[in-house]
Amino acid sequence: MSKAERFAEVISVLLLFMLLAGTAAAYIRLPEMIPTRLNAMDAPDGYEQKYTLLVYPVLGLVIYLAMSLINFFLIKQQDYEQEYREPQHARTVWLLRMGKVLIMAGLVLSVVEIVKVVYYDKDMVKDAIFIFEALFTVMILGFVIRHVSNRLLKRRS
Repeated sequence: MSKAERFAEVISVLLLFMLLAGTAAAYIRLPEMIPTRLNAMDAPDGYEQKYTLLVYPVLGLVIYLAMSLINFFLIKQQDYEQEYREPQHARTVWLLRMGKVLIMAGLVLSVVEIVKVVYYDKDMVKDAIFIFEALFTVMILGFVIRHVSNRLLKRRS
């Protein structure tokens, strides 16, 4: 496994941990009914029980484990490939790692968005969450774009 692939695995594990811990922390503090939709005037118009928030970490855990299991079996098959050529599934394994990073980041942002909607009337909280989302998105997309471009440039040479 290359350094970039190890780094992608570490980031996806950290994002999964952020998702689990962030959802647990938010769940404790949220009211029983949470707004889930905003109308055109940015006022909540749809509400759900707060336990629906637990779907995100469960979904994140299932997706993470499924993608890791697929990678495990693809890597296992690579061991049977010839030694001096790129394994058949190397690109697929790499894409699954990048996909895990993006999916975990998307689920984290979904939970953050729900928390933002709950505190829609508190400008300071809303502004802080907006800044966090912007920085988080730039960091994750920067990481993925950097590694995708490195992979494409490496492939050309």
